[in-house]
Amino acid sequence: MDSRADELVEGPRGRRMLYELSNVETLRGALGLSVDWARYWQEPDETDRMLEEPDFVGPLRAVAAQVAAAPEAQWLWDPAAPEQFVTHWFETDPYTRREREPRPLDPTTIPADLERWKREADADEVSFRESREADPASRVSGAWWSLPQYVGVWSSPALGRLGPAALHFVEDGMDFTHARVWPVSVRPGARIVEIDGPDAWAELCRRHPFDVSESRRTVWEWTTGRDGRWVLPDWPAVAREWDAVHVTGAGYLRTAGRAIAVDGETATVLAGWEPGQTAWLTDAFEVTGPAVEWVAEPADDCGFDWKPIG
Repeated sequence: MDSRADELVEGPRGRRMLYELSNVETLRGALGLSVDWARYWQEPDETDRMLEEPDFVGPLRAVAAQVAAAPEAQWLWDPAAPEQFVTHWFETDPYTRREREPRPLDPTTIPADLERWKREADADEVSFRESREADPASRVSGAWWSLPQYVGVWSSPALGRLGPAALHFVEDGMDFTHARVWPVSVRPGARIVEIDGPDAWAELCRRHPFDVSESRRTVWEWTTGRDGRWVLPDWPAVAREWDAVHVTGAGYLRTAGRAIAVDGETATVLAGWEPGQTAWLTDAFEVTGPAVEWVAEPADDCGFDWKPIG
């Protein structure tokens, strides 16, 4: 069996993508559905649980072999592309129903943003610990993602005529249909760590551990079934070693949503990421052109067809 095919059946998101291919005509549609069905704040849905059964492994492997050989799937194994795109969404105000302008692209705020993230994450740990001490039976849901949410800069590769990958694959998506997109180029010498599977993600957490057991204990136990200590990368510390972290498409499919052992006592989860995404921890990239707005219309494969405007 092709090792790439083996990788596609390794994780819950990979198995879900292969399953959805039986109902959807395109890889884009199947991958989009798999990403959209990621749920790290609750137990896996019935389909994800079903696909864990040994009886499904054989049929899924047969589909995986076809996907691994398909030209349109090869980007899943690509390292960080030298030319990428940063995507920011127009959101709809829940009260006025009017669109809000997306935040600007400002790489100069990255260091301060990461430090702010660490302070807030530390405060969350204290708050959840105090809540648990006050009520040991408490099962309060908390933060579920493992990236520095809402800070930093995030980019994705282009998928030919489909446009940037970030337009199509969003965990916990909100059906955004309007985005502003900047083309960016990786600076020569940029230090990018590649997350191509569970081992690479565990090693990043092992080198720069940040204990988030209090805030993640409930949600990650729900999604993985594991009760214990949890860590994720200490992002300001990672930024002193690396300029960016890139999760390959296959790395995402292999790793996301699983309890990944870091050492004998701790584990981690890759959550909140998207396939092919690069997280910039420094300004080791440059904007190479003006921002372009993209809009979406529903597509036949359950996703959206995105087109640039203006």
